[in-house]
Amino acid sequence: MNLMLIVHIIESLLIIYFSMYFLIELSMILIFFFVWRSSSGYSSTTLEPAGKDQGISIIVPAYNEELTIVDVVEMLGESDYPEFEIIVVADGCTDSTLQKLTDRYSLHEVTREIVDNFGTSGLNKIYESPQNSRLTVIDKPNGGKADALNVGLNLAEYPYVCTIDADSILDPQALKQVAAPFLAHDGSKVVMVGGALAVANETRLVNNRLKDGKFPRNPWVIFQVIEYLRSFLVSRTGLSKIHALLILSGAFTLFRRETLMEAGGFLSPQNNHPYIKKLGIDGRHTVCEDLEVVVRLRRYLKEQKKPSKTVFLPRPICWTEVPDNARNLSRQRNRWHRGLLETIHFHKTLVLEPFYGSLGLIAMPYYLIFEAVSPIIKLLALIFIGALLVLGLVNRMVMVLLLLSITIVTVIFIGIITVIVENWGRKYSQVNVSALRYKNDPDWIMLLGMSILGDFTFAFIRMFWQLRGIWDFLKGVKSWDKFERKGFHETS
Repeated sequence: MNLMLIVHIIESLLIIYFSMYFLIELSMILIFFFVWRSSSGYSSTTLEPAGKDQGISIIVPAYNEELTIVDVVEMLGESDYPEFEIIVVADGCTDSTLQKLTDRYSLHEVTREIVDNFGTSGLNKIYESPQNSRLTVIDKPNGGKADALNVGLNLAEYPYVCTIDADSILDPQALKQVAAPFLAHDGSKVVMVGGALAVANETRLVNNRLKDGKFPRNPWVIFQVIEYLRSFLVSRTGLSKIHALLILSGAFTLFRRETLMEAGGFLSPQNNHPYIKKLGIDGRHTVCEDLEVVVRLRRYLKEQKKPSKTVFLPRPICWTEVPDNARNLSRQRNRWHRGLLETIHFHKTLVLEPFYGSLGLIAMPYYLIFEAVSPIIKLLALIFIGALLVLGLVNRMVMVLLLLSITIVTVIFIGIITVIVENWGRKYSQVNVSALRYKNDPDWIMLLGMSILGDFTFAFIRMFWQLRGIWDFLKGVKSWDKFERKGFHETS
């Protein structure tokens, strides 16, 4: 086999792979366009939830969240959903998280009978507040985020459970919107609903409401604003519509509590639930419990031959603080990629298994081929192209045209997304416009410009972070690497 034949084979394989990658991304854009403009989506305008049978238990796992915990509880309390409770689980905090809650809400210890449905690290004390009847605070030994969520799940009183990160802020109408699919005419099929995330960095609080600040100037934050629009908002909308979505952010997801408990809750080393044992993953640990639980819930319902539906709504907004420097961002992306690989490994028998339908034939293969191993294929492609350039086997003009086409596609994609969201938002939801973060035409041009720059800088940096995540996964690294929060700035 001569050199040119080998080159031709590798070149053809890479063309097929990246052509499929491009077509998938284009399909996600088209689906997003039609979903966003559709008037047949779920609406909270006709929603009239009432009583405990439609109530929501909001679980907030907190480990050393002294900077944001009071702000988060305050704003959760201002949700316009009629029936909900807030359960803050202080997971072995070593800072003043618990003290700040005690000072603000005059917490006092109470006694409750709690059944441990999963196997957890237990709890120390339970507190309630005379100032806020919706609030319950649990102090427990450190057992990890998944363990904290399971403790909160044991205590939850309502049929729906919403997980919220302790550095995230909900728009007041967000609970009604994510609850709408459960309460619709086909709501019995819905198992979990995720809402859109927006970057909260450089925003401010005004009377316990998050107000959009100026357009970020930190390039790491700008790259993530673009990423949340392009990868998270658009891709998750599209994947949800073709029943291939496996990721709903732990920062803002609503579950049906009964089904979540039947499937074993969240995966932690302490979890000894029968279904967890049946799958052979008891004693295991994942650094992305929000990804693993979505896969397991879909798997469980398919095995039980029960109808299920996973919904992603692009309009409900949850604001979250993101890393603002390379060190913290690299750790986060490393962890996300390790979590993806862990979940695929735990549930590898699903891949290409016809019994599991779209889960086995579409979702798992997509995340394996175009997400999990994508950094390796991209690195090999770079090495291959570099070698061809050195050997003079690539037309340099072709490379220039290729780079130019990538630039044009990036501008078109981001331009379309922002225009769609802005035009809709100015008529119906100023919150969605705020999530875009730009305030004028120069800011918008900056957003497009940074999108182009990101394709030639941040995309490659992220690829190397993900490659490190693959290496750490192979070594069995399980560290969480929580990044430092700066909190929200309160003004009146």
